Amino acid sequence: MSNTKRKYTVQLFPALAAGLLVSALGSTSHATAQNAGSKSFLRLCPTHIGGDREFKGHGPEVEARVTLQRSPGNEEVALDIFLHEKETVSDFTEAEYARTMSLATSPSGHPYTQIWAPDGTGAFAWVTLGNAPTYGTAFVPYVDTDHAVDRFFNPQWWVSEISVMGDTGGNDVGNCTADDAYISVRLPAIWFWYS
Repeated sequence: MSNTKRKYTVQLFPALAAGLLVSALGSTSHATAQNAGSKSFLRLCPTHIGGDREFKGHGPEVEARVTLQRSPGNEEVALDIFLHEKETVSDFTEAEYARTMSLATSPSGHPYTQIWAPDGTGAFAWVTLGNAPTYGTAFVPYVDTDHAVDRFFNPQWWVSEISVMGDTGGNDVGNCTADDAYISVRLPAIWFWYS
């Protein structure tokens, strides 16, 4: 099996297992599982906030952060996407993207009570949700050194890929054209349980 096929098989297996478990339990319980993932947010362009719009091969220093979070009543799941890029020398061209996007809302205001996730042993199971406002954060800091897209696979179990474009051949921020800086985020299937 190729590395690519193995990677997708590993990502698909937990979702299939969750689906089988839901099917098995669905006939004996009023609780329900909901798939909140399998989504892609592509080419999200940061806003120009400083400098002259061109990194000129001086980095940029990049901070990409993706957080899976919930509403106070645990009735909605959202994704917080943040990107900050800053040139490493004067005139310090700088750009930032920050947005929260809804992934799923439980029907009729029923709170989510569990998430299909790795347990303490690393095996996937239904894990009870605590009171924390976030389920986890994927954090990717680095310095961009070329004009290629930088791809980070599985920085957290619930993130398939974070892709970042920093320095490009022309102006880097402010226009959101095909050759501007951006962040893309891909999620696998994320299952939540509500009653």
